[in-house]
Amino acid sequence: MTDLLTRYDLEKFKWKPHGSVGSPNGCVRRLGGGEQIHDIWHRHFKGLHTIFFGLVVDLHDPVSITKLTPSAQECWCSLRFQFPTIASSIGGSDELPTLTYTAETPQAIAHWAERTLLVHSPSHIDLEQLRVDESQKKVPSPDGDYCWMHLVPGELANDGTVSTFGLLLHTHHSLFDGSAVKIIINFFLTQLAKALSGSRSMSESVQWGNELENLPPAVFNILNTSEVLPIPPDSTEEPSFDNEYYKCMRSALAGLEAMNKVTIIFPSAIDTHGFKDRPKNMEWPKTRRAEVLFTREESARILAEAKTSGFTLTHVAHAALAMVVVADNPPNSESASHYLSNFCIVNSRDRLTSNWSLYPGYAIRGASIRIPNSAFLSLDGIMLPLDKEVLLKVAKIANSQYRAYMELPSGLGHDAQLGEICASAIVQSGYNTKLPGDRCYSFVSDGKGERYLNPTFMADTGETVLSVEKFFLSVNTYDADPIFRVSSWAGIIDIGADYNTNIVKADDMMNYLNQWKTFMLLILFD
Repeated sequence: MTDLLTRYDLEKFKWKPHGSVGSPNGCVRRLGGGEQIHDIWHRHFKGLHTIFFGLVVDLHDPVSITKLTPSAQECWCSLRFQFPTIASSIGGSDELPTLTYTAETPQAIAHWAERTLLVHSPSHIDLEQLRVDESQKKVPSPDGDYCWMHLVPGELANDGTVSTFGLLLHTHHSLFDGSAVKIIINFFLTQLAKALSGSRSMSESVQWGNELENLPPAVFNILNTSEVLPIPPDSTEEPSFDNEYYKCMRSALAGLEAMNKVTIIFPSAIDTHGFKDRPKNMEWPKTRRAEVLFTREESARILAEAKTSGFTLTHVAHAALAMVVVADNPPNSESASHYLSNFCIVNSRDRLTSNWSLYPGYAIRGASIRIPNSAFLSLDGIMLPLDKEVLLKVAKIANSQYRAYMELPSGLGHDAQLGEICASAIVQSGYNTKLPGDRCYSFVSDGKGERYLNPTFMADTGETVLSVEKFFLSVNTYDADPIFRVSSWAGIIDIGADYNTNIVKADDMMNYLNQWKTFMLLILFD
């Protein structure tokens, strides 16, 4: 408890110059909160949660491959200038990790672009298999890179043009969250549309070295005025649980410990319930992605019915996913007091100052959502039918817990100190602590894709140059616990999962997803 009730300095996460005295050539800052935890997981859990963002782009007018490739290279360098984090590196230790960006000469940046923008030969676009292949590579590379973009042109026409291409961004999770990769890809495609249409591009005005001014601050230094902050080191005020910040810390730690079956500060019971046990596998994981789509009509009806019932798509999807778990591993009277304790991700850009609503970094926090097994059991411990009544009951439980997290007066502000406490516990456990705990699952609701990614990209004349046909967001997993996500694009709901093919069979994963869809559709029944 003494580690929790301490004054805490958020200023230590600010960028500081590095390099020779009097002539710094870069900046360095501490990683904090989820950035720090993801760095530990990446180092010690076989690249856990390495991010992949893939999308297929249609060209309004076919473009010569000899024009597409150099235009993409030019825009990749522009992206580094606007978002230097793509060329940053992670150092330090598990408990004191750092993020460093170094300004370089135009020649060095050209070499960086050659290493990190990987242009494939024109062919049938298969980003899913490319994602699987790239998941076998370790981050960072031997050259010290943490982020890459793959350009995959579609099949070449007889005149040497292509009408479609794929992009796959591959990066360390501490650098970006799922919203951030959409934000930076959106900028890349905006610049690419200008380059392909002959409009003036940003690269013409780039002065290398000035990109240091574009390094995004840590979220802890741009929190809005409604966010409750820790007591700073220079204050005479004594930390106590009467203070809203420390009260939030205690609540967050209690949720994490209950979910993960470990004690960091609070005693906790082993009361978690999840999927059936699967064998362990010590090989380097091979993560694959599976997905199931709803029809446009189904999607519209689900969203409308959810709203009428007082829920969001997230609440309905979470409840239906819980039903998938209990169908796989039914609870009984002996486990009636246990919980489905899973890890959910909350986009927290609303906790930042308004000018950072498109924050291009890591701005998420985890939420422990615990659905009691008793919600699926009768009073005498018999499994209830998995019908609409159960779906709505569980959605109501999820709704109340999500709301409680959203209403915390300290949403991101306490994540830095919480990250340090959890990092210390992970290290002391011998790296045996992971979220979620065994047999549980992670659930991510990405919301509408259009929130951060434009469907079309235009030239300065207003003519459409590029259109995004489809995209996916995926992360590596290393054990038997799938990572489920729900999103929508162009009015169509997409549910998917990342899973380790060394342990989970493709047929089993598709059965889970089809069952998840079936349970979500229950909301439409009378």
